[in-house]
Amino acid sequence: MNNMPQIYPYIIEYCTRFMASIILIAIALFLIWLVTIIDIVKSDFKTNADKIVWFFFVMIIPPLGILLYCIIGRSQKIGTEPVKRSTRYRDIGRD
Repeated sequence: MNNMPQIYPYIIEYCTRFMASIILIAIALFLIWLVTIIDIVKSDFKTNADKIVWFFFVMIIPPLGILLYCIIGRSQKIGTEPVKRSTRYRDIGRD
């Protein structure tokens, strides 16, 4: 008699699907991290210290760094002031 445990084929199929989904999630997270790093490097910040701090923060603590950069850091770039509303016709000529 064979005392080796039998591995059912459906277990291998589920493990393969699970690993494929983990790999796809890891690739997506890596691409988000890479796009964030490229955005930091290519952008002009109000001070050079801001650029350096965000770069190292995203490199050292990627999930938290990416989230905080998207919330806080993008507003520290040059040229990201809020857009002013355009003038409406009824406002023309009024002081």
